Amino acid sequence: MFFEDEEFSDNKSDFNEDAEVVSDFNLDDDKWTIEEGALDSFHDFDAKEVCVPEGVTEIESYAFLFMSELKAIYFPKTVKELWEDAVGGCDKLTKLVFENANVKFEVNSISCNEFLEEVYIGGEKKDVIYSTSDDNKRYLEKYLGVDSEFSIEDGIYGISSYAFANRKSLFELNIPDSVEFIDNNAFENCTNIKELKLPNTGVLSIRPYAFRGWTENQTIYAPSFLKGIKFFQKWRKGCKANVIYY
Repeated sequence: MFFEDEEFSDNKSDFNEDAEVVSDFNLDDDKWTIEEGALDSFHDFDAKEVCVPEGVTEIESYAFLFMSELKAIYFPKTVKELWEDAVGGCDKLTKLVFENANVKFEVNSISCNEFLEEVYIGGEKKDVIYSTSDDNKRYLEKYLGVDSEFSIEDGIYGISSYAFANRKSLFELNIPDSVEFIDNNAFENCTNIKELKLPNTGVLSIRPYAFRGWTENQTIYAPSFLKGIKFFQKWRKGCKANVIYY
């Protein structure tokens, strides 16, 4: 099995047994398209567990997109960066393992996986994954914690798609004034948060379905300017929560 133990293991024999070794950073075969160290695409849509070949340095956009059977991916130490949408829309994906402790995530590079539960970076299991936009703004890419209360750290500009999706353990969430952007489905099905306040001095844009699945037993306090702009109302799609403007 792929990482049966809860703790990260340094034994990579299970992962590399069938993996190709990339010496010239180029590989194009039935499963992999890799050019100059960048993984462009993976073609085995029936794969459940994948070991990225040693020597790959970047995971390009859409390399692992909408792979319905994929459950886990192992990235060797050579992987330094994941592009936007590098791993996304994988309905069964629950685990990602990065050997490189300094791997860089672009915005929405791994967040759009609704049921992702475990991410290991440099041997450490992470509760919070951060990413960076092209203009060097910091995003909260994915929250995987189990605490009942969580405060987003000040200085975070945006919250990525599905960043908090399905976090049933979360009962209280605090959003700092620095947050200006909330992406699609960011808080989908966070049904145990009774009240949430969106900062009046920060939030400028909220994408559609940000609170999809919220019920009438929940309340969202939102800045009054969100009420007056028709486009902004799309953030309430799929949301039955009581919205109180202030």
